Amino acid sequence: MKIETVTKRVKKYYPKAKSFKEYGQYYIGIPDITDDSIINLFEEYLIESTNTEEEAWNKALICCRTTQNFNRTHPERITNEDEIKIDRLKTRATKIHSSRSNNKSKIFIID
Repeated sequence: MKIETVTKRVKKYYPKAKSFKEYGQYYIGIPDITDDSIINLFEEYLIESTNTEEEAWNKALICCRTTQNFNRTHPERITNEDEIKIDRLKTRATKIHSSRSNNKSKIFIID
């Protein structure tokens, strides 16, 4: 994948992300909201720094995908709207199952 598309995807999740080089190793940094420091994205995910900038952006994309998958499946993500939806689906399922069981118990005799 081209580096431009990778950086575009990473900046979709982290708009102020930039690549930094420290001791010959590249990493992706994000400005901290509370102070003027830079948060190393790789330290958050326990990933080692890379030798090239392109590898750093590719690893940052993996971090974004990991975050997305975690947020999608996290149990605390279920909101009140989701609970209402689940209840609605449960009542719909019980109506369907009860109507099927009621139809089986009726016997029609045709003369």
